[in-house]
Amino acid sequence: MTGANRILIGAAWPMVVLIGWVRFRRRTVELDDGHSLELVVLLVASLYAVTIPFKDTISLVDFGFLLVIFAVYIWRLSKLPAEEPHLVGPAKAIAALPKGARRAVTIVLGVAAAIVVLLVAEPFAEALIESGTELGIDEFLLVQWLAPLASEAPEFVVVAIFAWRGATTAAMGTLVSSKINQWTLLVGMLPLIYSIALGEPSGLPLDDRQKDELLLTAAQTLAAVALMLDRRLGWRGASTLAVLFVAQFFLRDHVTAFTYVYFAIAIVVTIVQRVHIAETFRDFLAGWRGEVSAEPAPSETDRSA
Repeated sequence: MTGANRILIGAAWPMVVLIGWVRFRRRTVELDDGHSLELVVLLVASLYAVTIPFKDTISLVDFGFLLVIFAVYIWRLSKLPAEEPHLVGPAKAIAALPKGARRAVTIVLGVAAAIVVLLVAEPFAEALIESGTELGIDEFLLVQWLAPLASEAPEFVVVAIFAWRGATTAAMGTLVSSKINQWTLLVGMLPLIYSIALGEPSGLPLDDRQKDELLLTAAQTLAAVALMLDRRLGWRGASTLAVLFVAQFFLRDHVTAFTYVYFAIAIVVTIVQRVHIAETFRDFLAGWRGEVSAEPAPSETDRSA
């Protein structure tokens, strides 16, 4: 969980900015006003997540609270104006099918994917642990980084394609939404699944190392949210996230120091950009009250044209 969350912010977010600069010489990736909802929800989830490492477990209460955050986010998202998607390849072929066939194909693809995950997940996890033992590599690090790298690879490819085609706003919006999913459902499901496996209600125990890693992940998320609360991520912010992420692999014994750095960035950026951040909250409240335009905002392709 910590690895997946940190890879998203430390690698994927800067990747979108980098591709935008390489392809179009854009130094900043901007989000539309409608993404204020995601940013505020992610901020609320992150502030709550900061409290978890100070407890001995990730409890079922945490599961309930995080699930409520995700449910409210999905409910509110469903009320916003929809934008006609630009489909290509297999997605376009599926969308061209009649409604019944389209839904049937979508269900079959979802079920097939679930079956593959169920068949592969446990052997993959066990193989990681055995490989760590045979190679003398810390099992914790293998599970923390190699497993999420494999699971996040498809998303990296999709987002990279979006960015390469000029849709950097769509790419970053996808990553922010994914981060909400990872930071609410993924974290919250851990004690639920643990309780099911245990056969009785229980929180997921946390040792000192796990607490440190979880607090570092929460601090990184707060710093990233602070950098994005004005609905844009420039090359300076992206470079900061990328450099700090990479540096952690070379300074493994300085988890606490990195945690303090991330918290400091979150505080300083929030103070410096308080005016722009206030605009994001105003847009969020306006959207929550339904005070949004019936017409969707123009896409990046439309604005470029």
